[in-house]
Amino acid sequence: MFDNYPMIFKILFFFSGAFFITYLLIPKIIWVAQQRRLLVKPNGRSSHNIITPAFGGVAFFISFIIMYSFLKNEYLIFSSNYLVSAIAVLFVAGLKDDLVSTTPRAKIAAQLISISLILLSKEFIVSNLNGFLGIYYISPWVIMPLLIVFMLGIINAFNLIDGVDGLATSVGIIIMSFFGFLFYKLDEPFYFLITIIMLGMFFAFLRFNLSSKLNRKLFMGDTGSLFIGFIIVVLTLKLITINEAQFLNYTSIKAENIPILIVSILFIPIFDTTRIMLFRYFTNKPILQPDKNHIHHILINIGYSHIQTSILISILSLFIASIIYQISILFNSYWVLSLLAFLYFFLYGFFYFLNKKLKIKNNI
Repeated sequence: MFDNYPMIFKILFFFSGAFFITYLLIPKIIWVAQQRRLLVKPNGRSSHNIITPAFGGVAFFISFIIMYSFLKNEYLIFSSNYLVSAIAVLFVAGLKDDLVSTTPRAKIAAQLISISLILLSKEFIVSNLNGFLGIYYISPWVIMPLLIVFMLGIINAFNLIDGVDGLATSVGIIIMSFFGFLFYKLDEPFYFLITIIMLGMFFAFLRFNLSSKLNRKLFMGDTGSLFIGFIIVVLTLKLITINEAQFLNYTSIKAENIPILIVSILFIPIFDTTRIMLFRYFTNKPILQPDKNHIHHILINIGYSHIQTSILISILSLFIASIIYQISILFNSYWVLSLLAFLYFFLYGFFYFLNKKLKIKNNI
């Protein structure tokens, strides 16, 4: 359909298409939610104090399916035929949770089904780590369970950072921008344009998520955060499958550093989730027990607004990914991993003492 058109035209088409479909759908979704009283009431863990609809994921799903159909028609050579089916499974699970609540077991089951569908695609077979920590060939029996655990972790980690206005969307913009940059450099137009579709939806949604008007405000809900988390793991999986020769031909990045670079791009959801679990473990609390110790809660408690919190965390995400990207060009995976580990534990200590200081101050 667009064979003879330059890439800039395709970028504009898929970005604007995703933007306007999402932008036009959201007011209709808000109206239906308000009419049917399908609203989220603030609870003890919430950083919000107003009743708000949480069905942004419905707009994401519809917009993505429409634009993906154009993309799939444009690039018929790609074989990710199970992507729509996998997204549909998660959409149903997320929508049910937003409507009437779903048990954690049911959500995990839906995620496992979606992940399994993606892993059936031939283009997502991982058998070579391109020298990461000296590892090249790796047995599918070893890598498959690790991938499943990693993918489950990322999907749920992204779900957990959706705690203040604009945060999940802003971090999503940073993540998709980096992924888009990498796929563009690697001459992977199909996946590059998927990131463009996602960015179009994010910018349209941000207008409503940050709105101060009650009749214009919308959360993405579990439907949205699960959908975004899943697209992130699909793009992650694709990057891992790209061979070393392609990296050498198109980029200056050492292929062995790709797993670490991916973790740096996804640093915020990974850091916040693992930090919370470690914090609960060392304070003898149930690891899965919800609380208000996430980094966005800490910044809110200091006095930052929702928008300021989202901006600060997004800047941190951008900084970490940018630093690791530059280092990945110069050093091997041992050095890059060491730097990322240092940044992780430095920030862990920073937020630990900041949170401890806040609690002491509040007790006084």
